[in-house]
Amino acid sequence: MTRERDGFTRREFLQVTGVGVAALAGASRALAQVPEVPLPPLPGRKVGWAIVGLGNLAINQILPAFAKCQRARLVAFVSGRPAKANHLAQVYGVETRNIYTYDEYDKLANNPAIDVVYVVLPNSMHAEYTARALKAGKHVLSEKPMATTPADCEQMIAAAKAARRK
Repeated sequence: MTRERDGFTRREFLQVTGVGVAALAGASRALAQVPEVPLPPLPGRKVGWAIVGLGNLAINQILPAFAKCQRARLVAFVSGRPAKANHLAQVYGVETRNIYTYDEYDKLANNPAIDVVYVVLPNSMHAEYTARALKAGKHVLSEKPMATTPADCEQMIAAAKAARRK
């Protein structure tokens, strides 16, 4: 047998490449059997939340949980204590122009960064502040219980339907 220029005979070359082709065919069958792993969705716009009421529950549980969220972000606070709201705004990266007092609550309607209002007030205040947020065109999450009376709950549901919000 004569040697080709690269040191292989034609027969040796065909044997070596034949083994390589067979190995590739086997590998492609093995790869075809690997289950498809679902990919996470591409990051989209984060939902902007306003927290209404900066008491114990909000400070110790709700705000720290938002710090870990991948699809939600804190954008506004409503509080009767401006110093507390300013401090928490620094901690959680909320712009100070997005801090509202209860007297300014209805101005939430003019803030397009706020998608959802989280009402974390005393139970007797849930119905009023939920209805006002819905009227402002925002979705609402009210801390439990929803309200203190069935009539207040019905009013909240009616306000959501009228505003076409959740």
